[in-house]
Amino acid sequence: MAIATRTFRTRNLTKKAFALRCLLLIVIIAIFIFDTLSKLEIAAAVFYIVVILIGSRGFSRSGIVALSSICFALTVISFFATKTDDLQTGLANTLIALMALALTTYIVIWAKTAEQNAISAIERLNRVARIQSLGELIASIGHEINQPLAAATVSADACRNWLYRDRPDIERAKAALERVTRETSRAAAVIERIRSLSKNEAPNKELFDLNTIVAETLELSAQQIDAIGIHLEWDRADHPLIIEADHVQMMQVTSNLILNAIAAVKTQEPTNRFISVTTRRDGNHKVCLIITDTGCGIAENDLAHIFDAFWTKREGGTGLGLTLVRAIVEAHKGIIEARHNPHGGASFKVLLPEAHQKPTNADKEAKNE
Repeated sequence: MAIATRTFRTRNLTKKAFALRCLLLIVIIAIFIFDTLSKLEIAAAVFYIVVILIGSRGFSRSGIVALSSICFALTVISFFATKTDDLQTGLANTLIALMALALTTYIVIWAKTAEQNAISAIERLNRVARIQSLGELIASIGHEINQPLAAATVSADACRNWLYRDRPDIERAKAALERVTRETSRAAAVIERIRSLSKNEAPNKELFDLNTIVAETLELSAQQIDAIGIHLEWDRADHPLIIEADHVQMMQVTSNLILNAIAAVKTQEPTNRFISVTTRRDGNHKVCLIITDTGCGIAENDLAHIFDAFWTKREGGTGLGLTLVRAIVEAHKGIIEARHNPHGGASFKVLLPEAHQKPTNADKEAKNE
């Protein structure tokens, strides 16, 4: 299925690239004919700028240079192919058009270079912040894996005892083996979630329930929450909140926000350690995640810098976690807001576009019935 999806996307990209090239060819021919048939006093070659701007959406830097070179050559050819009585004015207009083309090409290449540098910076940020998140989750990981493995060991010992009796109790032994299977599967699921967090793969968007991501994050953080004595409440939406997003990146968003809340309330008195999680629809086809804590909060002056790279007031922090969170949320066409609670603590609100789950074959059959 994954291979088929990638093939489909590749075909779509190929069709778009072909359509873009056809459009550019038509525009270039039209401008060349107009430039050649019109008088040199009309600087028709300036319209080649439109070609460069259109090409910037689907061409690499080398492709833009090649496209610009073609426009340069056609401009010169049109100049020599056009008859005029005012050669001086025609030459001036041609030089102006060539200079405009050169300047546009430079700006487009500079913009594409800046865009590529920004993408590379976000990828590096992604790797660093992921490592930070994994380090903070080590305690939870150990507990989450040891718990099912310990239960599996107890069940395995029970199974052996039932089988070694003078009259083996097969039914109880089977039940114990089922518990072993269930607990080892649970441990494997925890390991798989941690392994997925450590990957550095390209975003792979799919449809899933935001509640599922929150549940996985809280499960990973359960040991820390219990050990610190945090009172956690989850006002969970009673219906699926379907989004189209990268599962691993959404795990990074929820993990960073939950871990920040844990770190914030850890410094408070045991009786004032509260974290509230809310998931709901927010109108206008948006789904909403709100995480509120009773920590020290965020100063009003700090709100403007809370998402800046390398800005942090937490001892030992890198200042990259929230920067990455905002980058991921905005890459998914969402919004994240940070607020200081007047009664103490901070609140983070994430809004993401709601996706409509496509009906399955079973749904279609049920509808037909």
